[in-house]
Amino acid sequence: MQKPIGAVPLGLGLIFGLVLGLGIVGVANQSHSTTTSTTTTTLQKVLIINEPVFEFFAPTSSGVECEMTLTSTLCITNSPAQRAVVSLDGTFTTCKGVECLSNAGLNTPTLANNTAVDNNHFRCTVGSDATSCVAKNHGGFTISKGGITPAS
Repeated sequence: MQKPIGAVPLGLGLIFGLVLGLGIVGVANQSHSTTTSTTTTTLQKVLIINEPVFEFFAPTSSGVECEMTLTSTLCITNSPAQRAVVSLDGTFTTCKGVECLSNAGLNTPTLANNTAVDNNHFRCTVGSDATSCVAKNHGGFTISKGGITPAS
């Protein structure tokens, strides 16, 4: 019998959650299909966060680090020095220059490419080159070494 697409053995989800810390309520896989001449399925890990503050690094190649709270989410890149902050209503502000930077806390995890982080107010999706953060059902931003743009 084959496992359904997107199925993860319970043990792996628990281990993944324990490695990242107590702030994770659950780990889920979501799948979607893209149809051209063939069908391709991509799995995405979703971290459900139940903490007032959660920090993470995106893959090293993107140079992005983020902090999610219950009222805003901010992400920065050190090179170039830039910051974007999205609020609950989906509006975002930007800042450029070293005065915009901050440091992540000790033991901040680095997430894998194609991981989404959700705290029920905001959702960030981590890519190899960029990270997008949006307020639930509203706007947000995409940040990369190439700059900051509105999330699509």
